[in-house]
Amino acid sequence: MKKLLLYIFLFANCLPCHPQRNDKNLPFIITCPIPKNNAVAPRAIDANTIFAYNEVDTKPQYPEGKELFTTYLITKYKTPVDFLNSEISRRIFVGFTIEKDGTLNDFKIYREPKPGLGNELLNILQLSPNWKPGLIDGKVVRVAYIFPFKIPYHDENNK
Repeated sequence: MKKLLLYIFLFANCLPCHPQRNDKNLPFIITCPIPKNNAVAPRAIDANTIFAYNEVDTKPQYPEGKELFTTYLITKYKTPVDFLNSEISRRIFVGFTIEKDGTLNDFKIYREPKPGLGNELLNILQLSPNWKPGLIDGKVVRVAYIFPFKIPYHDENNK
């Protein structure tokens, strides 16, 4: 059954191609039409489309860089006292959209080690300075971003 599906897949992908015999009576050579100038059609960019982080040409970034973004979050995040000595996972996966003007919105917690631990992070992100927006073909676009935040071990930020 798997072989049949493989043959159907290969055959279907070669339909626009043209089989040709070569001069030495060898099996068919499949040739597919190649676009002139190897031109790629430009991407349609709608004003409301949200692109994935890996789809954009120029990645959106925190004004001072990713390292300082992490430092900003760590210094602002207040680790709950009952969580400091906990042995559970210490990562919160949070997603948000970086708008064309650099503001952040559409926040969502994808994973948190304990219910409610991500709320503090969401509050910090809402106060974050504007980012440099992402670009596709030189045009500013909205970009979805998922950030893994490691909850700090130390208690210095709780004083």
